Amino acid sequence: MDVPVEAFVEKAKEVSPDVVGLSALLTASIPQMKATVVAIEAAGLREKLKLIVGGGIVGEVELSEVNADHATTDANAGVGVILVWIN
Repeated sequence: MDVPVEAFVEKAKEVSPDVVGLSALLTASIPQMKATVVAIEAAGLREKLKLIVGGGIVGEVELSEVNADHATTDANAGVGVILVWIN
């Protein structure tokens, strides 16, 4: 909720990341996560990157709900997944 959707899209266009990570602690953030993913898709960037979501709300969100590639509440495990993706 703190970072506008457009900021994610513009930064992804600028730096062409392999992975975009979203983190949230409040259930109220789930719609914003989904909106961010939809905006990334609309910009034609989704096929070029992986999406990982994390934070305290991950147990309450289905991957299909936000169209992420992975979800975790454990930052170290998330880094492990990202390392597999980029290597």
